[in-house]
Amino acid sequence: MRGRGLLFADQQLMATRKTAALVKAYASDDGSAFRREFARVMVKMSSLGGVSNYQVPTRVTCSMLA
Repeated sequence: MRGRGLLFADQQLMATRKTAALVKAYASDDGSAFRREFARVMVKMSSLGGVSNYQVPTRVTCSMLA
């Protein structure tokens, strides 16, 4: 890791010890740590409920609308 990123936001992730540690941890393996954490927080977010009173379609497969 050289502290450089493609986007400005990528570079900012290396600006603090806390976020740099996360970037290094996620980049240190085959991507399984990131995928595992991403799945965990997506499940957590899905339990928060919507911000409106109407139902919106939920995608089971991200590339297709149900």
